Order: sequence, then C-alpha cells, then structure tokens
Amino acid sequence: MAINLTDRARAVIDGLATLLRDELRKSLIKKGHKNTGKLLDSIEVKVKASTNQILVEGIFEDYGTFQDTGTKPGRLRNIDALEEWVKRKLGIPAPQSRGVAFAISKTHAAVGMHSKNGRKNPAAAGWMTEVLNAQEGKIEQMLEEAFETEINVTIDNIIKEFER
Repeated sequence: MAINLTDRARAVIDGLATLLRDELRKSLIKKGHKNTGKLLDSIEVKVKASTNQILVEGIFEDYGTFQDTGTKPGRLRNIDALEEWVKRKLGIPAPQSRGVAFAISKTHAAVGMHSKNGRKNPAAAGWMTEVLNAQEGKIEQMLEEAFETEINVTIDNIIKEFER
C-alpha cells in the first residue's frame, strides 16, 4: 500500500529527485567522466513512497559505480574497450592507441582505477558519493517539508478518532 501523497508533498519529492539528478550530472562532468555522454544521460533519480518508507533510487549505467568507487588493483582491463576510450577521450589514433590501452590496463592492474601518471588518483572518484554526502542535510530538509503536513493531518485524525 502506497502513501497517499498530497500535491505539495509530490512536488517537493519531485524537486528532490530533480536536484539530485542535476547535482550528480554536474559532479560527473566535474570529475572528468564525460566521454560519450552515455553515463551522464543515463542518470535518473526516482523517489518512491510506500507504506512505511521513502526510497530514493539512483539509476544509471552499471559502470557508473566503478567511476564512483574506482577499482582495486589486480587484473587487466578489457583492452578493446580501453582502446576505444583512448581514441575518443585522448584523441590517440590506431595503432598507437592499442599500446596506450595496454599501458593503462597495466597501471589499473598495478594500482587500481582511478590512476594518473601511474599513481592512485582518488580525486577522480566519488562523483556520486560526494554529492549524496553533501546533499544529506538538504535531502532530510526536503523530506521533512514534504511530510510535515501529512504528519500533522494524521495526528489530527488520530486525536479526532480517539475523542469519539
């Protein structure tokens, strides 16, 4: 059974979803992860209300998680995919792009992803985590605003029912 939301509460929740989506997209670009735009365009935020909870759900391409958290060292990456990235992002044509892709894969295997100049580069990670942490207070404020009226009405109804 879903919570019956007032128009005001629905508008606040929709505003929260839009705020988070926009902030996530800005962060992804700021961190330098806009290549084809596929991940950027895939970002959606949905807020769902059920009987006992509000669920804020982020939806995006699977590899967005790796862009946020990076990867641990240990294995070579997909050379073909890396080579395409090298061509698009770095503008290095074939056949040099293959060698660069192997070098990047070797660095990822040695230090993980994200890396820069052969060293771990934590500044490139966190496009999602940092936004959610920074927006936590705003999220709470917006949800409180959305449900303040609903809570007051529920309390009033309980009191009226008890007084009968």
